[in-house]
Amino acid sequence: MDFKIIEEPKTSADWCNAANQHGDLYTGDTQKLISYMTMGLGSQLLIKDVKNAFKTGVECKGYSIDGDEDDSISQFIAECGYSVDKMVARCEEALSILSENEYKGILQGTSWSASVYDRTSVGIRSFSPLPEALKTLKPLNEIPKKWTLRHVNRMLANEQYMKLETRDRYTDDYAMDAAHNYYAGEISGLYLLKDLTESPSGWWISRADKDGEQLGINCHHFDYKQCLVDLTGKLRNKARSAENVKITEPAKAVFQSNEAIESESGHVEDSSKNAVAGILMMSPLTSSPSARDH
Repeated sequence: MDFKIIEEPKTSADWCNAANQHGDLYTGDTQKLISYMTMGLGSQLLIKDVKNAFKTGVECKGYSIDGDEDDSISQFIAECGYSVDKMVARCEEALSILSENEYKGILQGTSWSASVYDRTSVGIRSFSPLPEALKTLKPLNEIPKKWTLRHVNRMLANEQYMKLETRDRYTDDYAMDAAHNYYAGEISGLYLLKDLTESPSGWWISRADKDGEQLGINCHHFDYKQCLVDLTGKLRNKARSAENVKITEPAKAVFQSNEAIESESGHVEDSSKNAVAGILMMSPLTSSPSARDH
């Protein structure tokens, strides 16, 4: 599944559409993360600026608004004129008056209330699938002497790999694990990048010493993933070439079949030319034999 990239919502219709998409939405025009969800009788809205995603020494400002009723968030959005900037300003105002030991701000409307929490994170621990953010992670030019998560993140962001997959993943439900073949199979590079960026604890790398070798990307001893390192693109080019051969094989077979017919009959009937000729004879723009005679 791909990450959903939209334009920042500015109207009631925009927000209705965003709410119906569910999950995390990223605004390509303003580089923000917007996530709306309902929780029981309540609702929650997350707004986060991800311009500084993956960067060191900076932050990504974010706020979580938790509504007491299922329509609290929709009323909050409407009272802010559907403007993300006004929503952020309301959150900042509510949090600015808190004492040092307080962490929950209160948003109060005409007929609704909501709690607001600071969800700011450092840039290096913030994820974004937007091209502007991914440019921060430069491609690897050579195999690292000692692999780190930062190296893996750069490799993933620049698609310098092949056959990224989960080998084994274990939970507390061993029967379910076995029924799902221990969740083995191909995975998304961006989704793994998100996990490594936001939750880096417990991950360790079994290194690859050369381009083209297998790299292990593991979390503690319950999640084992692997891929083939492809810094130069040789493996991907080889795979594309093989795919092109598969695509051209049917055409080659037809050509060889026509050659066989020609060798047996001395000629190959041009069916496409006959079909065009038949269409022209049936066309109302072509004069009929009786019309030409007169």
